[in-house]
Amino acid sequence: MNNESHSRRQTPRSSRPTESGFTLLEVAIVVGLTSVVALTLGNVILGTTSSVDYLMRDTRSVEEMQHMVSAIKDEIRDTGTANITIQTGTYYDTVYLQQARWNDVTSTMEHGAEDINGYWRSGWQVRYRVNVTDLKRELMPSSSVVDSSSTVATDLDVNTTGVKGFTVIRNGDLYTVRISMKKTFDDGKTCQKSMQSTVRLQN
Repeated sequence: MNNESHSRRQTPRSSRPTESGFTLLEVAIVVGLTSVVALTLGNVILGTTSSVDYLMRDTRSVEEMQHMVSAIKDEIRDTGTANITIQTGTYYDTVYLQQARWNDVTSTMEHGAEDINGYWRSGWQVRYRVNVTDLKRELMPSSSVVDSSSTVATDLDVNTTGVKGFTVIRNGDLYTVRISMKKTFDDGKTCQKSMQSTVRLQN
């Protein structure tokens, strides 16, 4: 009994309790690693977002150009070769045209143009002309008078050597409409695109 009691008293006690928590060095390392990871992820997300944004803007630009070229091509399709005049320039062309339309009342072929409201104007003509960097469709009752004007294309590339912002190229009865665009966005990125389409005129 006494021996057991003595044995219990002789059992060594553990020294002071083990300290818990992080040292200042460990905290600094964790904070540093967290900052590096956060910065890396932020750059990845920012880069991805920027790429997606540029792609969306690029896609919109292509769609706009497709619509522009298609509209001009359709108007040229309804024009006889004798009723289209192309004035070539260094950075863009100017095009005059009159569409052909059959008049059931007089049983004759008339040449003219549709105004901005879609009304037929016999004897009038359309002029596609570049103003600064915009392509204008002008409706003209005579060669010296402009009745109305509408913008059909913007941000044409009319300052790059060897590039034409707007051109119509004739090869026999084939006419190729080409638009080149150069657009600079607010973030400084530049989008340069060209698109063309060819149509055959039938007289």
